[in-house]
Amino acid sequence: MKPLRLIALACLTFSVALTSCGDDDDATVDAAALVGTWRFADSESTTETTINSGNQSQSTTTILRDEDVDATLTFNADGSYSQDGGGTFQFTTTQDGTVVFDDVQTIDLTQSGTYRVDGNRLVGLAATSSTMQATQGESSVMFSIQGSRLTFNVDTAFTLDQSGITTTNDFTAVQVYERQ
Repeated sequence: MKPLRLIALACLTFSVALTSCGDDDDATVDAAALVGTWRFADSESTTETTINSGNQSQSTTTILRDEDVDATLTFNADGSYSQDGGGTFQFTTTQDGTVVFDDVQTIDLTQSGTYRVDGNRLVGLAATSSTMQATQGESSVMFSIQGSRLTFNVDTAFTLDQSGITTTNDFTAVQVYERQ
């Protein structure tokens, strides 16, 4: 199950969730409004994968929902951030409409790094996760702040074509935090 834990980490941690290339909105978010501590409130992500090879096709959908998460995300005025905590997440994977995996897993979300705000995008730089023990390069995600709610939105799709096998992936995710 280790690869599945890495998928969950990729879906849920701040640094990895910053890999969105979705449509840009022209809204600008005041960077000062981001500074402070935010408590995890809700998340859900869906990954849809279709593999085509000749006249054969296979579709897989993985849905990841939070079950019991206790995590905080703190943005500092100096451009650093940290996330502490973790929790349990429900994974459900269907293949061509049949459930092939349904499990609850515990994931550590602890990590830290640096960030900057660019319009309505949060750009993460050099994030290090205690679980992955790796440093990631620059990536970004769309975000908004409405009242005391911070929302990250990821919507990205890509297609790989190699040796006559075409793989199409569509990943969407929403994470919501509330100001402490």
